[in-house]
Amino acid sequence: MLISEIGNPKACRTASDAGFSLIELLVVLVIIGVVSALAVGTLPPSDESIRKEAERLAAQLRSATEESVVRGAPLAAVIDDQGYRFFLRKGGIWQSLSHVRVFRPGEWDDDTSITVVEKEPVPDDVAAEDRQRQQNARSQDREQAVPQIIPTVMFDPLGGTTGLKVEMARSRESPVRVDVTLSGEVRIEDR
Repeated sequence: MLISEIGNPKACRTASDAGFSLIELLVVLVIIGVVSALAVGTLPPSDESIRKEAERLAAQLRSATEESVVRGAPLAAVIDDQGYRFFLRKGGIWQSLSHVRVFRPGEWDDDTSITVVEKEPVPDDVAAEDRQRQQNARSQDREQAVPQIIPTVMFDPLGGTTGLKVEMARSRESPVRVDVTLSGEVRIEDR
């Protein structure tokens, strides 16, 4: 063993003593782990996430078709840039279904874009009835009592719908389209 001039045996190392200590290796591993975690956190979500959101919406749209038949009353979905909400038409008035677990309102992630590609207009009798109720409420100073909604898609008690095609996309992901046919079938297509 070599001894240095000062008498410290560790001051003079041979080639076989060269290397890293356990502490040095652990510090490097911790740094690599932190940098990896930060890198993963900045990656965009996978294609599955927009698809899962489309599947969630499609499931609720299917439930709305069935619920309309079971209740014997029209249902409507309002789909916009913020999210989606469901309503039941009872006594000629749209009532929110947000209290029903299956129809709780959904909100889109900040980077989700929604485009209504195609939709059929609301039936004239429903639109005219809504306008008349709104005018009556204004004349009686009760505008808050009658929620004014413009359905994106309506579900009738016979299982049909007004039809709808919605395209959903996120940055750096493939868009997904949710189609609601006039017969009430709901499909998801990758674009």
